Amino acid sequence: WSQEKLSRACRELELKHGFAPDNGCWVHAPGNRIVRKTAVERDRQNAWTRGKKQTFREYVAQTAVAGLRSEPVNDWLSLHRRLAEDGLYLSQMDGKFLVMDGWDRNREGVQLDSFGPSWCAEKLMKKMGDYTPVPKDIFSQVEAPGRYNPDFIAADVRPEKIAETESLQQYACRHLGERLPEMAREGRLENCQAIHRTLAEAGLWMRVQHGHLVICDGYDHNQTPVRADSVWSLLTLDNVNQLDGGWQPVPTDIFRQVTP
Repeated sequence: WSQEKLSRACRELELKHGFAPDNGCWVHAPGNRIVRKTAVERDRQNAWTRGKKQTFREYVAQTAVAGLRSEPVNDWLSLHRRLAEDGLYLSQMDGKFLVMDGWDRNREGVQLDSFGPSWCAEKLMKKMGDYTPVPKDIFSQVEAPGRYNPDFIAADVRPEKIAETESLQQYACRHLGERLPEMAREGRLENCQAIHRTLAEAGLWMRVQHGHLVICDGYDHNQTPVRADSVWSLLTLDNVNQLDGGWQPVPTDIFRQVTP
């Protein structure tokens, strides 16, 4: 028994039964995966709090490469699919592999072996056999591919920090548990944008995960999202879709629109 094993078991139960995710040394990742928090993810958190833009190389490192390190694959198709989950694909040039942006073919690729010697072409082919080119329909083989956004600008600092003894759910309930119902009664939650702006004022944002709305910490990527309906029972995807315009993803500049 260990805290690590317990944390992973909890994440597996959350995925299996649809429970609200909690925090721990293992966290949920795109594609119904469970990955361990890495130093790379902590660096991403620091970049967020300093308001830095994420480079394409950092995006590759913090998504696909981090996931492949946590859960290695043994064949080329699995590798291609894992990259595609984050909107990426592999290209071969002069005997080297480049990770390319599937959404912007003109973006300069990142050399795969720049992430370490284990990613060089020779070692990969020794492990997985002769190279199999990426299938032309690779992005239709995965659900909702991610996308690198070079223009995303993060907020700098949180005016009110979550206490060490306070969970993200407790923080969200404290800020939103009474305010959202009150705004609804007053007719001030006319559309999804109104909800996004209200969450952003508390340094939070919302997205869809596994068919449910979840609330995320805008200042700490390591915080596991919490189910929105655990903060307010009416904050569900079905109810939001009944608002004017239905569900809309959070604007990429939400923390510039609203001062947390």
